[in-house]
Amino acid sequence: MFHSAATLSALVSLALLLSLSRSSCPGQFEEAQEFCYLIVNNETYGYRWQGGRDLCTRLGGDLASLETPRESSIARYFVQRKFNLISANCDDNDWVDSVWVGGQDLGEETEWRWVSSGLLFAFSDWQAGQPEGGTRENCLLLRCVNDYRWNDVDCSYRYPILCEATPTQ
Repeated sequence: MFHSAATLSALVSLALLLSLSRSSCPGQFEEAQEFCYLIVNNETYGYRWQGGRDLCTRLGGDLASLETPRESSIARYFVQRKFNLISANCDDNDWVDSVWVGGQDLGEETEWRWVSSGLLFAFSDWQAGQPEGGTRENCLLLRCVNDYRWNDVDCSYRYPILCEATPTQ
């Protein structure tokens, strides 16, 4: 009986420890694997890239940084699930189903960086033919009609935003 009680006690302690160390997402952010995302859309006009970044910051995060192929896939799936879409269901006027993320080359043309860390892209998931906007298209969009592959777009255009926050303990 002592052995069973000790085992039970150890299991309860382990379960408690695991539940205490489990991360959760702050505020309105939703868990997607180990990441915390939030899509924000005012459903009328969307947001310009900088305005979207400012809003993400006020909400406790920043525009999403997709620094690895795995995170890019997780974010793409999260966006598709939230919009309940696959790219075959997108139309050419897909502004409401595409999202700004935190990549830009505003500082130096063709030097794409994540704004939250300042790091250069270590990998990319560009749509075929992208980036192609030259000095006019400096902000990164996950575009619905391109299976949420990366697309450089004029930062003044209006789209929903994908915010990312750090999980809390």
